Amino acid sequence: MAARDDADAQRTFEVGYRLAHCNEDHTCSVVTTIDGQCYLGPFGGWLPERVDCSLSDCELLERLVPPVFGKDECQPRPDVACSTSSDCPRGLSCADGICGPCGQQCTIDESGSACRGGGACADGEVCVDATCVPEANATACDWFGDCPENQQCVVSGVSSTGRGNENTRSFCR
Repeated sequence: MAARDDADAQRTFEVGYRLAHCNEDHTCSVVTTIDGQCYLGPFGGWLPERVDCSLSDCELLERLVPPVFGKDECQPRPDVACSTSSDCPRGLSCADGICGPCGQQCTIDESGSACRGGGACADGEVCVDATCVPEANATACDWFGDCPENQQCVVSGVSSTGRGNENTRSFCR
């Protein structure tokens, strides 16, 4: 099992954005490409819907607009309670007793960098792209400004077991 986890953590993916749309509710929806497959959903969504990449941009835009649900048709996912960030799954952080994405802390340091991770993550972790990553695994980058031009700092290897970020790493893509 450990060997399979290690092999999975070492996999690389060709990732990009094909289309983005700002919604009336001040959220964004995107069509993401991952290894030639297209996925549709809200920006940062956990389980995006797979769609046919041969659809035109107009057809994809029609699918991006979120449906309007009645009061009882779609209940929000219940919050996960926590005492500390160590209680949260999938590399989430704890804020006000609820698990959610970590935040960036912005300050100017000697190197001139403006934002670094760390907002509400557990000890020994840094916040990278809204995910708590073990410091030892965030050696490539922990902020988009750490990457060469035309690349961004991304996170890979989040799992659904335990804390879920033991094999999470960051890299420039």
